[in-house]
Amino acid sequence: MCIAIAERLNRIEPEVTQRQARLLELLQLPTTPPRLNEHDVLSVMRRDKKTTGGRLRFILPSKMGHVELLNDVDAADALSALKADGN
Repeated sequence: MCIAIAERLNRIEPEVTQRQARLLELLQLPTTPPRLNEHDVLSVMRRDKKTTGGRLRFILPSKMGHVELLNDVDAADALSALKADGN
């Protein structure tokens, strides 16, 4: 999911996302999250230890092998990334 958020926010190129998906598929690992209720997902994300003051924070890839902490990710962007992954 994090790579989908990073791509949605133009922090990483779609080719990196596609490469990651291919690698996960080769390793026979899941590439789509289970179907979840959006309200429940947001509720859990808001309780995550990285969330501060109700603001969603994610550690997102910025390029191959590198990540950055991104503060105040919009809930709509996070949910949209989930949908892009198959929900």
